[in-house]
Amino acid sequence: MKRSAIGPIVMALAIAMASVVAYAQAAADSKAFVNDLTIAGLAEVQLGKLAAEHGSSPDVKSFGQMMVKDHTQAANELKPIATELKVQQPTQLDQKHKDLADKLSKLRGGEFDREYINAMVMGHEEVAMKLRARVEQKTAAHGEGHAAASGSGEQKLTQWATMVLPTVQKHLERARAILQQLVHEMGKGLLQRYPQ
Repeated sequence: MKRSAIGPIVMALAIAMASVVAYAQAAADSKAFVNDLTIAGLAEVQLGKLAAEHGSSPDVKSFGQMMVKDHTQAANELKPIATELKVQQPTQLDQKHKDLADKLSKLRGGEFDREYINAMVMGHEEVAMKLRARVEQKTAAHGEGHAAASGSGEQKLTQWATMVLPTVQKHLERARAILQQLVHEMGKGLLQRYPQ
């Protein structure tokens, strides 16, 4: 009898260990996600302020103001979720974003506009991809009955990602439209300087 009782105990321990490992992986994934999105948000706010100061296009200035407003709001909504998950959010930019801010701070006018909007397109593509991955991953896990084990902080983080994604996609579409307009205007300017 002792021998047959050991099998279920070992199985229960294995299941418990798998659950602990899955929980630890979810926590690590959530921490990286929160850190990445916090840094991206900090960058959008800082660079948006630069756009208001250094940009020449009214569209670029307006876009920068929208970045400050929307990303400040998103950060304020993420903060209590990060606290619940016991994730210490970064308060400064990473080196990649510091370098970008430094580069942009030295530019003015049309050159700033093009570089800033190009960075906004690339940055929003990256953030949209991370948000989409989070939503799809957690939605698939929820469909398999695993999301409940993740805890309410995990669920709130996924809900936040779901809520923020359409705004980021709207920013991306607007940045692409502004970039296209800037490239078109630059082409017209070149044709005026160098008529055929």
